[in-house]
Amino acid sequence: MTILLAVTGVDAVILAADTRSHTVATRQIKSEPAAKICIWRDRAAWATGGYSTANAEIAPTLPRVGDLKDLNNAIIKGSKKVNERYFEQARAERISPQNVFSLTVGFRSKRPTYFVNAPGIDEYLVKDEPGFVTGLGTNTGVAQTIATETARALIRGNRLPADLWAFQTTIRKMASYPVEVGFPLDLVMIQRCNKRPLRRRIDGPNTFTLLDQWSIQVAL
Repeated sequence: MTILLAVTGVDAVILAADTRSHTVATRQIKSEPAAKICIWRDRAAWATGGYSTANAEIAPTLPRVGDLKDLNNAIIKGSKKVNERYFEQARAERISPQNVFSLTVGFRSKRPTYFVNAPGIDEYLVKDEPGFVTGLGTNTGVAQTIATETARALIRGNRLPADLWAFQTTIRKMASYPVEVGFPLDLVMIQRCNKRPLRRRIDGPNTFTLLDQWSIQVAL
């Protein structure tokens, strides 16, 4: 189970994901830490939820060249294969089958852009205007509502402290789903002015400190 978050700025796009992973089988529920965000060619970042092994299974199939759309198409294709493989296993174990969902972020035509891939709710969206926020995860409708409300409360002078937004959204989500979602929280920022993504990890509620470099402009 997962929470994935993304926000577009004027000159940056940010992706955040928790690191809690649950493997549910007939006789056990096992929780292990998992890095859900991957970097692609120092140009983009992507993260999946739904199955703890999805990233490892999809990563070898990704293109070595191309743009953000090519990357996202490959992630969707790989996700469908993972879904098919797990369907029979889930049915045999009398578990409701899930779907892999994902966020892909980077620059497309010089615009900060992210792709929302949530086949369980028949949603494939492209966000390339400043100020879009998305929340995916356990009960995506709740995650999206919390992500939107939190962003609205934090925007000051067309700027959003994206690390605080991700942190507070995760805290609020944990109040509804304390087992599925938790810390550490990983964040990646891809900026127009930087050749490589910036990475940050928030270990827990007592370790969070606000950093100026994660404040992004979300309106022109």
